Amino acid sequence: MRRYGIRALAGPRFRPCTTDSRHDLPIALGFALTVVSIRLTPVLASAIGWRWRFLMLVPGPIVGVVAMVALRRLPEARKIAHGLR
Repeated sequence: MRRYGIRALAGPRFRPCTTDSRHDLPIALGFALTVVSIRLTPVLASAIGWRWRFLMLVPGPIVGVVAMVALRRLPEARKIAHGLR
């Protein structure tokens, strides 16, 4: 049951019978990074303070936005977005 629960977090597209192994590693790494970040937040906040702990989380969304802007500039982006950009 636990295995299904973790896989359900990835969405309905990645069911065990239709999953492609190339999706498993990025999903597992993203999930692990999220769990580690959530677990470390109160520990680090008690050591260095909440202001500085939240400041340490800022690079993640910034890197995500930069990556999405770079993806949007690729010629394949229109194909990925089904003609909408």
